[in-house]
Amino acid sequence: CDIMVTEDDVPFLHYVAREGLLDVLKCMVMNINGHIMDKQYRDTNGQTVLHRAVKHIDVVKYLINKCNCDIMVTDKDGVPFLHYVASEGLLDVLNYLIDAHHYPMTTNNSGQIGIVKYIDVVKYLINECNCDIMVTDKGGVPFLHYVARKGLLDVLKCMVMNINGHIMDEQYRDTDGRTVLHVAVRHIDVVKYLINECNCDIMVTNKY
Repeated sequence: CDIMVTEDDVPFLHYVAREGLLDVLKCMVMNINGHIMDKQYRDTNGQTVLHRAVKHIDVVKYLINKCNCDIMVTDKDGVPFLHYVASEGLLDVLNYLIDAHHYPMTTNNSGQIGIVKYIDVVKYLINECNCDIMVTDKGGVPFLHYVARKGLLDVLKCMVMNINGHIMDEQYRDTDGRTVLHVAVRHIDVVKYLINECNCDIMVTNKY
């Protein structure tokens, strides 16, 4: 039987990794060149075995330490493996990558650090990894704006604790001159917080 058989162009190896079946994965790796899994075995989204194993830290460790999988790998859209980890809120995997492998904070093809909706991950990135919470993507959009636009109030509060929220209207605008309040318009709880707690100006205008 061909262990690399695919269904809908997804290698069987990816299914095994996704399900966290470490013993099965080890058996399969014995029959392939595990050192080139990053190059040869990708699904139609350009995801490697490491991408698919993201929720299973034991499998992630095995792929990195024993199979030499590249922790800097991206999918076909240029999204780094770290973004998958952060977007799933996998703090144990994130901690392992940064502590054990000194994984640098990377951006995707849009220059984005990636939306993080899990408060424990955000706190870790800010407090332990000294991530710049005011980082912008290559279009000049601050991370703070992404958080507000997504309505992630708990994450926003965490970020505001690390900046001067009282001057957000003045300092933190995107390239269209929009403030955090502008982009939060669809989320009433975020709007109330920005107005009542951060003193954002309800008369604020964009650059147009």
